[in-house]
Amino acid sequence: MTTLLACAIIERCELFKMNADVAIDILPTFEDEIDEKMLRRVVELTLREVGVSTPVELSLIITDDDELRELNRTYRGLDEPTDVLSFALTEVAAEHPSEAVTAETAFVSPPDGITHLGEIFVSYPRAMLQAREAGHPVKQELSLLVAHGVLHLLGYDHAEPEEEAVMRQAQDKIVAEIMST
Repeated sequence: MTTLLACAIIERCELFKMNADVAIDILPTFEDEIDEKMLRRVVELTLREVGVSTPVELSLIITDDDELRELNRTYRGLDEPTDVLSFALTEVAAEHPSEAVTAETAFVSPPDGITHLGEIFVSYPRAMLQAREAGHPVKQELSLLVAHGVLHLLGYDHAEPEEEAVMRQAQDKIVAEIMST
């Protein structure tokens, strides 16, 4: 067995050990175009990248511009579609977002012991458009948007240049790993 193959097997085993329940809902129009396993892997890699160590659950909804426009209008007051929106179910109070989901944080765990992070909505048509404009595969754009959404659920933000740099670095690492497989 080659070292690369052994590492790939170990990495895959590590991902399966992650205690993340990811509910994925894809608009039927796009089901045949989207790799659900890849989406799940992006979520798991993102959680691992920032050091999430406790059981978590989140929902990922792949939908269209109309739904993202409606959500954007309702929750942000912007009557326009967007690529990704995240709705956290808990307030992340950690000074460092990577500490947000550990046994020692301020999250109140429900009786089931699982931290319910929230929901991420991604517009697949917007992902396709942005991928075409950037000149890269839709898989890459979708990976970026999902990682971005998960990071927001964990308290990451990009309002300040320093925050944006930290978030971008994490996203880039995750997307690079997804694109290398």
